[in-house]
Amino acid sequence: SLSGDQIIQAFKGDKHRFTQLEKSRLIGAGLDQIAAMTNAVKSKSEAQKKMKAGGFYLNNTRITHHQTTLTEQDLIDGKVVILRIGKSSFYLIEAI
Repeated sequence: SLSGDQIIQAFKGDKHRFTQLEKSRLIGAGLDQIAAMTNAVKSKSEAQKKMKAGGFYLNNTRITHHQTTLTEQDLIDGKVVILRIGKSSFYLIEAI
């Protein structure tokens, strides 16, 4: 598997799918809110609909509960998370 640094390097030049956010804003935030902050979806309600339909993934794990929050343990190597919306829309968030 890839390290957090390798994942970041793969996405870093992609302004549409790569976002850096302060770790303090990520930990404890709802995944619907994070998805909206990173423009992975247009709104929190759109993220919630994707979750209910089974089309929302955090680090390749399906998320179906709209009140799921991000924890420190979700960060790959303590620094990055990957959101997938639908079958092939990937978004990377680096915790800074």
